[in-house]
Amino acid sequence: MTRTASTRWVVIGLMAVGLAVAARFATLAVLGSPVAKPVESPVLSIRPTQLDFGDVWEQEQFVWPVHVENTTDQPQDVQSISGSCACQTFEPRSFTLPPHGKQRVAVSVNLSQADKQGQTGETPFRVAIWATVAGQPKQFEWLLSGRVKQAIRVPQRLDLGRVSDLAPEKAAFTFGVPALTKLSGLHVKAMGEVTDAALTLVPTADRLHFNVTVTPRQRLKAGLHETTLTLTPEDLDGKLLPAKTVPVRFTVGPDIQATPDLIYTGHREPGATHSETITLHSVSGRTMTVTKVEAVGPGLTVKPLANTAGLTTFAVEQVIQATGTETAAKFVVTLNTGETVAVAVPVISAVPTVPRPEARK
Repeated sequence: MTRTASTRWVVIGLMAVGLAVAARFATLAVLGSPVAKPVESPVLSIRPTQLDFGDVWEQEQFVWPVHVENTTDQPQDVQSISGSCACQTFEPRSFTLPPHGKQRVAVSVNLSQADKQGQTGETPFRVAIWATVAGQPKQFEWLLSGRVKQAIRVPQRLDLGRVSDLAPEKAAFTFGVPALTKLSGLHVKAMGEVTDAALTLVPTADRLHFNVTVTPRQRLKAGLHETTLTLTPEDLDGKLLPAKTVPVRFTVGPDIQATPDLIYTGHREPGATHSETITLHSVSGRTMTVTKVEAVGPGLTVKPLANTAGLTTFAVEQVIQATGTETAAKFVVTLNTGETVAVAVPVISAVPTVPRPEARK
């Protein structure tokens, strides 16, 4: 090799080294480091496969376990596990994880929250799980999701209103329960001792449709009553699917009702006249006859106005007394069964010594 050729190769080699050094410094200038930064691991983790519960039947208490893992070499104090929905509960809610340790957490979810009117079959469902760890600036979050299959649709609640103490069967209420998948049957049970529930199958072309009738029982005490219906679907293989519940409430009271049931004249000057109308009616729709009317107290008169379609109306007039009074319009009603019922409507005049009705409650 000649000297000229050798010199040329030396120059080329030096140029290559210069370019490599320049590229090195250019990398440093742009990236700030010749080595890529490592990806920071989370302090806690839950495997993604545990965050999808798949397809499940709608139920009010669905329990799904997840395992919270400490990915660090230090113990971690998990102060609380919480969620994005009031339908979630967790057990345990707090714990300490050793280095690289795991804790099983049972997540209970009310999947009936996924039941939306107008949707049938399958409904997507997603909630968040949050973990608060001591010494960490922010919460850790995971999304738990799946799909909720609905077998039947039921009302959220039933309010039967006012029920007659003489004829509670008149308050019987029937509601429909459509099947959203193919079923072989439906089981209905009335919890407690205040109602009966009966099931009727309504034939349809493909899927079943059921009617459920709720009837208050006889001889219940006056006042508010609350109970629950439990409806359990049965699939084509005879397997019972998760049950759904329907709260039921009603108030038992006298069959004969007066509207209003109390008259308050307000602050009036002595000698002034206050007029009101009282209507008597049967909650159960029974035929009735008012056999006695009595105005008890000074300045009070009661006169009949009408008696049509089971409603009896009376005109009440109270002349305000100088000292104020509490009078009453009293009625004796005879039903077509021969039973007699007494009804009284207090009439209160405003005087300093007589409190307002709301003050007496």
